[in-house]
Amino acid sequence: MCDNINNDNKLEKIFNKIKKDNKTKFDSSIDIYINLIFNKKKNKTNNINLIKENLLLPYGNGKKYIILAIIPKNKRKQIKKLNYKHIYIGGNKYINKIKNKKWTKFNVIVTTKHYINKILKLGKILGSKGLIPSNNYITNDPYKEIKNIISSKYIEIKNNNNKIINITIGKTSFENKILIKNLKFILNKIEIIKKKYLFNIKNIYLSSTMGTSFKLNN
Repeated sequence: MCDNINNDNKLEKIFNKIKKDNKTKFDSSIDIYINLIFNKKKNKTNNINLIKENLLLPYGNGKKYIILAIIPKNKRKQIKKLNYKHIYIGGNKYINKIKNKKWTKFNVIVTTKHYINKILKLGKILGSKGLIPSNNYITNDPYKEIKNIISSKYIEIKNNNNKIINITIGKTSFENKILIKNLKFILNKIEIIKKKYLFNIKNIYLSSTMGTSFKLNN
């Protein structure tokens, strides 16, 4: 992909610069921004908003999620035992709340096949905010998926309307070796899905929250 990505010493220097450049008083996120070029000749649908992949990072990225678990009653007790503060657990009550009040004070939905058709009917509300659950979040084992989300290892790869993939890879407090492993894991996944989604990479940048961007590729 580029020399910098295969050179741990160069990546170490880049992360040191990002941390030094970080002026926030809180533990800032470090994000990767990947600018894409889509192959319009091969992509007959001409639809650029099509990338949606999931992966488990080797280390979490430290991101905190507000989870909405729309699941059957017999699965709720197990989820409550996780003692995670930022989670709403229920069923039709929350579906109606989204429908009637356009309530979206969460950033991920985990559900089962029992509820998915009702959730898809809320597409106009959820779709504009990128909240429609992916296949991995429609599961018979919500406990397992929610546990992965809480660990901040579970992430989605998706592009926005500006043909950019943006992913949090960690925090400024993380050791460089952990940031490097998360970064390489994500970029290896990107390389694997390039042919599937018919795109190439134009530029790759790293930056902390409100920090300077550092270009990875030459």
